[in-house]
Amino acid sequence: KTTSALVLVPWLWFRAYTGTRPKESVFVEWQDIDFGNDRISIRPKDGNQLKNSTVRHVEIHPGLKPILLEWKAKWNEVFAKRHKRHPDEPCPPHDWVFFNPHNQDERATTFFKCFYEARKKAGLPKMTSHTLRHYFISQAVMSGVELLTIAKWVGHRGTRMIEEVYGHLRPEYRQE
Repeated sequence: KTTSALVLVPWLWFRAYTGTRPKESVFVEWQDIDFGNDRISIRPKDGNQLKNSTVRHVEIHPGLKPILLEWKAKWNEVFAKRHKRHPDEPCPPHDWVFFNPHNQDERATTFFKCFYEARKKAGLPKMTSHTLRHYFISQAVMSGVELLTIAKWVGHRGTRMIEEVYGHLRPEYRQE
């Protein structure tokens, strides 16, 4: 119910379905998303060299693909509308998937302020933006994905961090 929600909601889904770090996610461009091969490339870029400076690929989860396609359509609408107001600037002015909703020609740096406001209103006081990364990794572990595959998706060199830090398993899963 805020102006930020237009961009915040797809960003939250993107984070929950990819396990990307907050800064990595705001540097993703549409050219990094290969809908034909269901793959997202996380690349080092000016301003975001990534923790290990290595390109990695995350398969697009079937639940994320329709969200991204719908967001791409809305994204195109936003910039078509903007072009009517600013006909002298390129349309679109950039390729960033997530932009500042208050100033569309600025890259989104974070969504922390609106994220924490939404979290508070939803009654999720302990949830942080990084919780989405933990969620993604835990869900992948409980779905039986190999730990090395998960490590590659989230930008870790090995499985140690996943085993020691990110393996939050639901009690029902542990009982099974």
